[in-house]
Parts: sequence; structure tokens; C-alpha cells
Amino acid sequence: MHAQGGSPHNAIRNYAAAITETATPELKAALREQLNLDLTVADTAINLAQKMGQQ
Repeated sequence: MHAQGGSPHNAIRNYAAAITETATPELKAALREQLNLDLTVADTAINLAQKMGQQ
């Protein structure tokens, strides 16, 4: 899901803190984009695991 491991909730909190504390709009946008990508990857992994469990 995310490079450092840990729970998804911790990752979201870390992104939220980083986005809040970041001064530049460009970095905020990049962090939001990365968060969305991580959430998409997590969703895909969950969907695949569910499909494999149904077989």
C-alpha cells in the first residue's frame, strides 16, 4: 500500500499532517496526488484479495 508499511489509517494521518504543514501549493498538490494513488492501490489490492477468496 505505502512504502513505509503500517496501517492505512496511519498513512492517511501522515499525509493529512504533511498536507496541512506544507507551505507550497505545488507540494500540497503532489501530496494529495500521492495519497489518491496510494488509496487506489489499496482499493485494488483489497478487490483482488476478495476475488481470490471467492475462488
